[in-house]
Amino acid sequence: GLIVLVCILFTTVSSLIPPYLLKVIIDDILLPKQLEWLILAVSVLAGLMLAELVISSVSDYLYAWISNCIVRDLRIDLFSHLMTVALDFHNRQNTGDVVFRLSNDIGVIQSVLSASVLRFLYSFLTLIGLIAVLCWMAVDLFLLSMAVVPFFVLNLIYFQPQIKKVVEVIQHKGSDIYRSGLTHSSWE
Repeated sequence: GLIVLVCILFTTVSSLIPPYLLKVIIDDILLPKQLEWLILAVSVLAGLMLAELVISSVSDYLYAWISNCIVRDLRIDLFSHLMTVALDFHNRQNTGDVVFRLSNDIGVIQSVLSASVLRFLYSFLTLIGLIAVLCWMAVDLFLLSMAVVPFFVLNLIYFQPQIKKVVEVIQHKGSDIYRSGLTHSSWE
């Protein structure tokens, strides 16, 4: 877990350097025609991008491995628990609901663990880094770019309840599909 965090930090920092390095290449090397520095600057840029690619791949692999181990253990624990629950529980509960909830909810947990958390952490750190770099380079441009943030927040507040309703409908329909499939297969 700590290795993944270090990889994410390195990837975030290394993704913030190329725009500044390109500025240096254009302003300090190409325009004054100091071409002797061009090979060094382009080599540093290429090396940085290659290192970012390798470390990002290692981070993705390690994170996927860790999240798959967690999900595997979760599946084993949940299905083992279902085997120990009294038969009365199984008689009262809809089989389709139970199977759908186990399959769907574990799938959602897996997608959150395997992709969403890593993407969120990387995006959050990149955003903080971009804000710092933008404030350092041009505070007025930063303030201008922040003027659109309230519109995004209002958009999120307006659409979130509608999205929640659609997700609930999808879950109920999925449960009905499992139930009808299990009922149909149990009669054969």
